[in-house]
Amino acid sequence: AQLRHLSFRASEIALRLLTVLVFCTFMRSNESFWWIAFVAIGIDYLLGVFMLLFLGGRDPVRPAPLLLGGPLLMVNIMQFLDAP
Repeated sequence: AQLRHLSFRASEIALRLLTVLVFCTFMRSNESFWWIAFVAIGIDYLLGVFMLLFLGGRDPVRPAPLLLGGPLLMVNIMQFLDAP
């Protein structure tokens, strides 16, 4: 069961990275709007950080939401909550 869960999470991360890479590559070909891809990724990261700050409870480690925003950016944990 743990191997299936691990392979599911690994494929989820790979698909998310591939989606971001294709999006950035596609947007860079458009010379006037190349920056939109990077702004969208930044907004996605900040949204995850703000959700952790306001909905995550009281965390004794102050910079924890900034560190955990990266995994939230790579894996859509909010949509696919499950337990191994």
